[in-house]
Amino acid sequence: MIAASGPSLGIFQTQDANMLARNTAAADYMVDQMRSFVGMSDIIRAAPLSDPQEKNLAAPIGSVIPEQVGLRLIQLGYKVDLQDVSDADNPSGFENAPFPKGGHNFTLGGTYEHTRKDLMVHLRLIDDRSGRVVAAFDYGLPYDREVGKKSSPKPKIYRTRSDSIDTPVETERLPQ
Repeated sequence: MIAASGPSLGIFQTQDANMLARNTAAADYMVDQMRSFVGMSDIIRAAPLSDPQEKNLAAPIGSVIPEQVGLRLIQLGYKVDLQDVSDADNPSGFENAPFPKGGHNFTLGGTYEHTRKDLMVHLRLIDDRSGRVVAAFDYGLPYDREVGKKSSPKPKIYRTRSDSIDTPVETERLPQ
């Protein structure tokens, strides 16, 4: 279901609802859809969101959004594995419990895309056994300082070595 329409307000009352408030509302909205399919003992894996336009460049927002949604689901009593989206510095302060490798039943993921006015987020909760989407929510995050900073991918610089144009090029990632 697409909840964002017009100026991307959707279920949000004001344009100035911040990213955390919108991600929390998205989680609350998805809970109503997934309640029939996801039990409290099921494990949900939070996966980074991708930008279909820039598949090879990951922006921090791709991890921030599912982490914030996952934290809200944890508050509501669900088991969420945040290992794939948690920042090494752990800014949320939440200590994620270890989960068995491959022991999850559902995956929280999706995509985001840049539009003129905002960042459109397309969240999906997928049943890993059947591949079926059990909850979905699309919404916009207005560009503000926080969204703009986190939605810009970090540039990757590569050094190439080649003796001639006819030989294949080797690439090596430079240390950051």
